[in-house]
Amino acid sequence: MKEEQQMYYESAAFVRFLASWKSSSTSLFENIRLLANHIVKQGFWKSAEEKYLDIWLNDLLSLGYQPPPLINLINKEKRKNKRQRAAVCVTGRLACVNASYFLFEKQLRKRLQCPIDIFYYLSSSVPITPCKCFNITLINSATVHILYAKQNLYYQQWRKSCFINSSLSHNQKEEKFEDMWSQARCYDLVSLYEKQNNVKYKLMVHVQYDSTFVKMPISYERDSPFDVNTTIIFPDNNYTDEINEEFAIGPIQKMSYYMRRWYALQNCSLRSLNLHQQLKSMVELNTSVSFDNETIIHINKSDRC
Repeated sequence: MKEEQQMYYESAAFVRFLASWKSSSTSLFENIRLLANHIVKQGFWKSAEEKYLDIWLNDLLSLGYQPPPLINLINKEKRKNKRQRAAVCVTGRLACVNASYFLFEKQLRKRLQCPIDIFYYLSSSVPITPCKCFNITLINSATVHILYAKQNLYYQQWRKSCFINSSLSHNQKEEKFEDMWSQARCYDLVSLYEKQNNVKYKLMVHVQYDSTFVKMPISYERDSPFDVNTTIIFPDNNYTDEINEEFAIGPIQKMSYYMRRWYALQNCSLRSLNLHQQLKSMVELNTSVSFDNETIIHINKSDRC
């Protein structure tokens, strides 16, 4: 019994040693030799075992084997950890299931090459009964979902104190406000989820639920000016001067300036509903913005319930 306990103790000590061992060398064989030497010094191996290992390494070299440089493996691991997770905020008014959206979700996972969590925040300013064509099973597969979030947005109550530069009609303003409100609420939902579940997101993606993606890049792992680690990317509308607000991707901290514009309107720090003007304010906050002609989307407003 004592021998068994001693074996468990020594095994645990060896595991702790291996877990804590570090080396700055970029040579694989040099690291193996260093590790073997330290294992002997810690008393886990005998010196003869270190000699046998050294002979084996020399035999490999004599056969022409060239070990790969560890720097490439280290850089690859750094790139892998550079973006641990991505949060996808799906907003918009209640809509029937858009099959193309779920195809987009599948394709997005491939193009980000990292784990993603889906947050649905589908809103409606008026009471609505569940749509028969709404696929609740698919929605329930999301990380968090909030459906039919009722919110009456009385912009008349605060528009007098804040001059809002906009030529939109009353209904267009209400729709714009609801879009901005749901984006802000979804961003806050993600932040709350991070705190409650000890999760840290590096990226955020925003997409309108009733969007059809006509074109997407092969990967969103790209260099500047389309590096999603440093820049917010919007689709480039070649046929109109308006900026497409149905999709955006970028670092989660910088995305807060875009996603939480609703609060900036309320405190009068944002006075325009024109996204061109709003992005100018974001750029002043050291937020890089790029327009991607590899991402083209179409909105299916006719599918709304």
